[in-house]
Amino acid sequence: MFSTPGDDVFVDVALELSVKEGAVMWHSDGHAVALQRLLQMHQTEANKWTRFGYYNYKRDTCAHLTSVAGCHITTHTTPLGQFNATFVQMYTTDKCLTYDMRASNNAKFVTAVNLMKKSKYTYNEFLGKLYGVFADAAWHNDVHARIEARVPLANAEDVFADVPVASFLDLVYCVPRQDWW
Repeated sequence: MFSTPGDDVFVDVALELSVKEGAVMWHSDGHAVALQRLLQMHQTEANKWTRFGYYNYKRDTCAHLTSVAGCHITTHTTPLGQFNATFVQMYTTDKCLTYDMRASNNAKFVTAVNLMKKSKYTYNEFLGKLYGVFADAAWHNDVHARIEARVPLANAEDVFADVPVASFLDLVYCVPRQDWW
């Protein structure tokens, strides 16, 4: 894929968007524009890579809201944009509160049997604890939007380097933290 010596070493470079006491989430219809602006891709190429159903592009919907979604794009042979990215992901940090790295699916998970079990509580214990996590987050956890690109080491200092804040105004939603949680 790359022929220049040293281009076989890749690093992940990230850019994070945050607002104090806020939640910043990606527009699901802005992924192609983000690739154009941040990786300096041509519009036709960016649209191809972010076409719904394209096998290298996966949308990660937030809270079942179809207009709010991150994504991840994996290239196998064709690098993306001027910086030769081989992997790109856009995501939000809100999911980290419910990750369980010990579980096989890394996320909040409960079986129907466990939900239906009789408990000494008047509510299901799992759901009660989950509600507690979200209620606490509404007061203490801002939600950030991140974009990461895996690029050759030679491009690491340049990717995302001169991106003006105004580039993101139509790519993200910003809401008060308590409204999101």
